[in-house]
Amino acid sequence: MLAVDTSAPPRFTVALASAGRSGDVGQWSGTPYALTQGLRATGATVVALDVVVPGPLQTLLDRRLELRHAMTRPLSALASQRLRRLPVDGICQLGSEFQLDTKLPLVTFDDMTVAQATSAGWDATETAGSRLLTRWRERQGNLYRSATVCGAFSRWTAASIVEDYGIDPARVEVFGWGRNHEPAANGERDWQQPRFLFVGVDWQRKNGDAVVRAFGRLRESVPDARLDVVGGHPPIDAQGVVGHGVLELRRPEERARLSALFAAATCFVMPSWNEPGGIAYAEAAAAGLPLIGTTAGGASEMVRPECGFVVDPRDEQALLTAMRTLSDPEVAAATGRAARARAELFTWPAVAERVLRALGAPEWKGRPWSPFLGEG
Repeated sequence: MLAVDTSAPPRFTVALASAGRSGDVGQWSGTPYALTQGLRATGATVVALDVVVPGPLQTLLDRRLELRHAMTRPLSALASQRLRRLPVDGICQLGSEFQLDTKLPLVTFDDMTVAQATSAGWDATETAGSRLLTRWRERQGNLYRSATVCGAFSRWTAASIVEDYGIDPARVEVFGWGRNHEPAANGERDWQQPRFLFVGVDWQRKNGDAVVRAFGRLRESVPDARLDVVGGHPPIDAQGVVGHGVLELRRPEERARLSALFAAATCFVMPSWNEPGGIAYAEAAAAGLPLIGTTAGGASEMVRPECGFVVDPRDEQALLTAMRTLSDPEVAAATGRAARARAELFTWPAVAERVLRALGAPEWKGRPWSPFLGEG
């Protein structure tokens, strides 16, 4: 007979609820998958509560926002029924496409609110009618009011939860975000030739055209500079620019190609029209790259002055100035070292610890937040 250690406390079990398949590294920028791994790394048990329907109907719901939100009540009922069969201690819910009927502790976790998405003109909100957006925002507000704690990617998101939804600041916490791809830091990087890297599937929202234009102007004074572009970019015919298309992390050979680009680059540039946080910034910083980010959204949480620049996405002169500054080998190398140190604060296990603390897990309750969340 096997001996059972009754002195060890049982693991805290979390239901990770999301409108998608949490086991898919490509779903929702990989956040459900990465958070699952982070929770498990802390010692928690994770049970997936994937709020999906079988067959082709789910594919249709993924493509049609109005249908997905029309299905809110049946999806909420289905998810609540599934939840009642799960032996869990608390719930972390990503997104607001459904609302669970439960008495268990529940924390929400959002990179941005519906109010922010509407203001920023995200595609999903632009194609939705005003009535749908009003209902969606009301549903998100109801979810926030019923949650034990409202979790946010950044202070930018947290401010919207308080100001746009009237939630008590005492019930709002910044959980931060982590890295989904771990490109190895290159200790022998050649800083002498400026080599910029842009990574963004959504070419328009990530402001790819502005990067190419600014790079063209940079080449007038730095003729040996190079720009590598990864993502959903159009055909690009410009000197010094190499397009690589979309590289999917779920495919080992494409992940390896992306890692090689991070290793060869001397600066990461992504001045998005809006960026809730920017997982890509943390990944680039972990590789030892200085950063050029955006002032629109919560990117400044990662892109501190010592780590690079944030620029107004409308200001291409500021973008050019930042690229020119980080074309200097010594400046780029020093800034990259600072960015790498900063990136150590952005890990999914650290996020998971904050989630567990918010849920009241005994082993984490009362523990302090990570240092960067206490900065001004």
